[in-house]
Amino acid sequence: MKQFLSILVCALALCGCAASRHSSVNKVAPIEGYKYFYVLGTNGMVSIDSRVGLADELGNASANTYINAFNPSDVIIGYLMKKGFIRAPTLDKEQAVKTLLVSYGESGHHRGNIAEVTIQFIDASTYELVASTTAASGGLKTDSDKLRDAILKSLQNLFE
Repeated sequence: MKQFLSILVCALALCGCAASRHSSVNKVAPIEGYKYFYVLGTNGMVSIDSRVGLADELGNASANTYINAFNPSDVIIGYLMKKGFIRAPTLDKEQAVKTLLVSYGESGHHRGNIAEVTIQFIDASTYELVASTTAASGGLKTDSDKLRDAILKSLQNLFE
């Protein structure tokens, strides 16, 4: 019985780890030849996390509510700027050859606690795919934390 239990625990641990590490990168052309980027609009997100603490000696329990708001494009913009790309405030036809259009989408949720995102990099002059990357997060408390983590994993995989 102990042997069966240890095998079951190991199998569950391996399955859980594999799901949270899901990622893929598709590089069609070199991304290094681009100087500017323009992020297509994303919707902001607000997640609410409530926690109830233990009761004190008088029987009073504490409750805390945390509100976490973020916009996925802010995470993408910050990461690309850190990598040396310049954010284009508008799409300029003269700079289109050196500009990447960046689009973001939530591409799935697995087992209710893992978020998956896909980010595409498109040539602004030809509208052809330059690269795409997908990654999943897991084990984090709020939906916005899961998405932020998946976005960062996705971008890190692309630039490795």
